[in-house]
Parts: sequence; C-alpha cells; structure tokens
Amino acid sequence: MADSDRLDESSEHSEFPGSNASQPAAGRGRFIVIAATFALVAVPLLWSLVPVEIARWYQASALEAELEGDLGRARAAMDKAVSWCPTEPTILTARAGLHLEEHDLQAALQDCNHALELDPEGFDALYFHRALAYQRLGQHDKALADVEQIVRLAAEGPHVKKNGRARNVMFTYDRALNLRAYSRALAGVEISAALDDIDEAIKLAGKATPSAYLDTRGYLRYLAGDLPGAEADMKVAIEENELELQRVSSPLTPEATAADPNLTDPQYVEQRTRQLREDLAVMYQHRGLILEKRGQQAEADADFVKAKEFGYSPENGVW
Repeated sequence: MADSDRLDESSEHSEFPGSNASQPAAGRGRFIVIAATFALVAVPLLWSLVPVEIARWYQASALEAELEGDLGRARAAMDKAVSWCPTEPTILTARAGLHLEEHDLQAALQDCNHALELDPEGFDALYFHRALAYQRLGQHDKALADVEQIVRLAAEGPHVKKNGRARNVMFTYDRALNLRAYSRALAGVEISAALDDIDEAIKLAGKATPSAYLDTRGYLRYLAGDLPGAEADMKVAIEENELELQRVSSPLTPEATAADPNLTDPQYVEQRTRQLREDLAVMYQHRGLILEKRGQQAEADADFVKAKEFGYSPENGVW
C-alpha cells in the first residue's frame, strides 16, 4: 500500500477514532442529529423532574420530623418542599396536614383550597384534610360535603386515576362509610342514615372490623337513645383498644416481633401508640356520656378522667 493511500485512510479514521472506516459520513451526521434532538427533548424533561424529586425529599424529611415530635423542623421542611414545587397539589395537601397538627386551621384550608384550584377533580387526602379543618371550625355542613366526595371516590374503587393521579389512596369503602357516619354524629344530623352507614361498614369489614367502627356505632346509638346498645359497643371497643395498646407498648419478645415485624420500628410504635391513645380518649369520653345518661355519675366521671388522661381535646381534633 502506498504512503498516500495510508494518509487517506488515517484521515478518514481521525475524525472518529475507533469508528468503522466504512461508515458513511452521512450516517455519522444522522447520528449527531438524533443525539442532539434527544438532548434537546430529554434534558429539559429530566430537569423538569428535579424540583419534584427535591420537594419529595423535603416532604419525607418533614414526615420524619413530625413523627419525632419536632413540628418546627417539620414545618421548615414542608415549606421548602412547597417552595421547590408550589404547583403540586399533593405536596400542598401534605402541608395542610401539618397545619392541622399545628392547629393552624386557616392555613390548612388555604393550602387545601389552592390544591383544589390546581386539581379541580380533587382526591381523598385533600378532601379529608379540608373536612377535618371544617369540623374543628364547627362548619359541619362544609365538612360533610367534602366527606361525600370521599365516599364517592371510595365507591369508584382504589385504583381510579384521572390526569395521571390516583384519586383514592386512603379510604376503602367501609372506612369512608365510617367517616361519613361519624361526621354526621359530630354534626348531630341524619342519625338514622348514619347508623345505616356504620352497619354497612361493619358488615363489609367482617371479622376485621376495627374497634373505631364500634365506637362510631356506640356513639350513634347513644344519640339515637339506645343506651344499652351504645354501652355494649363501647365496652367491646375499649377492651379491644386497651389490649392492642398493651401489645404495642410491651417489651419486645421474639414471638411478638415474629407476629408483627413492625414492632421493631420505633417510629411505627410511636405512631401506633399515639393513635391508640387518641382512640381511647374518644371512647372513654363517649362511654362517660352514656353512663351519665344512665344515671351512673361516678362511673361516668371516672371515664371522663381517663379520657383526659389519654388526651381528649376537641380543639386539637381528638374528639
């Protein structure tokens, strides 16, 4: 091969070292165009996802702080999350939940209303947080309207999506019925319909019926004047919750952790213990009202004391 031929070959290889010498120049040019087009489309798309992911990180950090009882740190993290992604309804709704913990009901409503403006279809967590705020403000008609939306979404099923977002991730249908029944009880309206709701919820839940459902039915029976039925429900609800609280708060054993691995997670135990104590606060308060109505004042007063000890507080949403 002549030196001139070798020079021609090396010049062809020099543009793309290691490339196939027989590849047409047009093919390489087409590759460059495709790569450039991909970059123009993909890079902005990937960059657009960055704020959402950073916001989710701050949201997770806020949840961790909240579980540790540090609401100040949780609030700072949630504010950061919203600043990174101010148009994401689920993040605004999460901050609304934190506002409820801080007893800032107007701020909770503001975040929920803004989220609903951004996502007019709404979703269950949004309606739930707004309903809680309305209940604590005494605006039960508005709370019930939001609860109706939760029941509607739960009836449609757990996998309903619109605009790519799941609409119902918190509530099974029986849980939604329990929520509506208890919301009616708090409002003191439609007691008969509320009893129908809770009976249906208990039927759907079957053997897995939560003690909270029995509390709902017991309180509704009290409002309807069925004091023996109300007391019977409250007795079972309190006994079940007391046993569960004892189980969760007892020292760990291999048998206990094998039956429930969640007990090895301190955050789970703390959150579960708090929920059980709040449930017991409400249950003892309800049974106290029933006993008082039955003329058993000493027993009623003892239950009212226990309710306070467990944290009964309507102004803080434990009612």
